[in-house]
Amino acid sequence: MNYSIGNGRVVINDIRKPLDLWTVALSDDPPVFWYWENKPNNHIWDRIPTQDVPALVIQLFNKAKGESK
Repeated sequence: MNYSIGNGRVVINDIRKPLDLWTVALSDDPPVFWYWENKPNNHIWDRIPTQDVPALVIQLFNKAKGESK
């Protein structure tokens, strides 16, 4: 997985599904994770409870948040 920082948000690409994304606002405390599922003709944003977010996504968010300071 890789990530980018822009417009106050972290965007993390999901390597399991390359067109799907995780996004989190840097200002959210605690962080609120949103998942973009890229389905044909039906793109969906879902708010995912933190306990259901993969550990790697949380690690990358924390790394990005540290870099943004």
